[in-house]
Amino acid sequence: ISPWLRANNFREMDVNEQQVPSGCFLFKRPESMCPIHVAAKRGHERIINFLLLARADPKQKTSRGRTALEIAQKAEKEGSFGSHRETLRILLAAERTVSVRRAIEVMGK
Repeated sequence: ISPWLRANNFREMDVNEQQVPSGCFLFKRPESMCPIHVAAKRGHERIINFLLLARADPKQKTSRGRTALEIAQKAEKEGSFGSHRETLRILLAAERTVSVRRAIEVMGK
């Protein structure tokens, strides 16, 4: 995962850190994203699995308020970067897992 993070200009220390991905933004304000958002946009399901294992938050929102699942849904609809079906499945399951984990934490307090 480290080479992927470096190739996309992310530091290795915090998988939940937001920054503006590299690229050209001539006509609109850039959107700050975490690694999981970039991987979701590109349909990199293996990277998403690694990021989730590294405790990336699937519910983390970009500076425009979008989750990785929402980004993958838009990319699937637009057909950009190929199919996102597996990416969508992984992110949906991850969001459900986080919700169950959070419910257990709240009930335990």
